[in-house]
Amino acid sequence: MQAALVWVLGTYLLVALRTIRWDIHGSAHPAPFAEGHVAIAAFWRARSALMPMLWIKGREIHHDEAVSIHMPVSLPRDGKLIGSTLRGLGVQVLHASSSAGGGPSMRRAMTLLRSGRQVAITPDGPRCPRRVAAARAARLAAMSSAPGLPCSAQVSRRHVLRSWDRMVIPLPNLPRHFAV
Repeated sequence: MQAALVWVLGTYLLVALRTIRWDIHGSAHPAPFAEGHVAIAAFWRARSALMPMLWIKGREIHHDEAVSIHMPVSLPRDGKLIGSTLRGLGVQVLHASSSAGGGPSMRRAMTLLRSGRQVAITPDGPRCPRRVAAARAARLAAMSSAPGLPCSAQVSRRHVLRSWDRMVIPLPNLPRHFAV
């Protein structure tokens, strides 16, 4: 059942993200990231469903493994679902435990950054308020000497969940004859 749900979520996100017309602002900032330079992409948890487009666009610019992204994802049931969906979108998942302080995943992220790999992180939640950054992103940047790359995305057609983080779910931009 979970595999079917992961497939549906992944397919839906790909369709939604691919049908949206994207205007990229500040493209000079992510350019080194797209070229494979080490960076820590940081974005609010509520934008998680939109951010796979960052690495999709990055892979369109740079076609090799340099745009492979690694991201800590929590271990509980919803984290496993999110992790499986992200894997289907090309994200390498680092399983994390907020109760353990995320120590093992932060050490793995540090190792990846030192070996020239990209890491993405959501600095808010699950144990801090929405859109309030915990120290882990800054600590990871300081310890690894990798620059932080603040990222965000917004879509005009969206559904906002009533979850603690107010997750934004993109709605596909389908031609009028497909509109429901």
